[in-house]
Amino acid sequence: MNEEDDEHDHVEGLPTATFAMVAGICSSLFGLFAALTNGFLLFTVFKDPYNYFRARATTYFILSLSFIDLLKGCLVQPMYAASMFTISTGGQPQKLYEIALIFSHVTTKISILTVVALSLDRFLAVKLPLRYKRLK
Repeated sequence: MNEEDDEHDHVEGLPTATFAMVAGICSSLFGLFAALTNGFLLFTVFKDPYNYFRARATTYFILSLSFIDLLKGCLVQPMYAASMFTISTGGQPQKLYEIALIFSHVTTKISILTVVALSLDRFLAVKLPLRYKRLK
């Protein structure tokens, strides 16, 4: 077995160096994109001169979803990318990977609950339009 084969050996439970490098790069790019787009959305809603978006109940759910996705882009994705880059160089990023995994699970669950609440809000707006307008 030569030195090229060592780089591509698979250790059970850990990705290969090439896969880890690609995963780290993709995670970095997706995290940057998520942070920029959700940051722009939050900035736009808070700088709305006519308060058009703030007057709607749905906006709070969208802001919550955007804020959680901003946290994912600024916190979770960089930690995951750093752990993948550490794996690609041969290190053992066990703690960093575990922390990224926990934050990922928590933020994903919050996102899912927010989408469910948003769906319920829209369902009530369509199903009970007169009562919904009074509750606003």
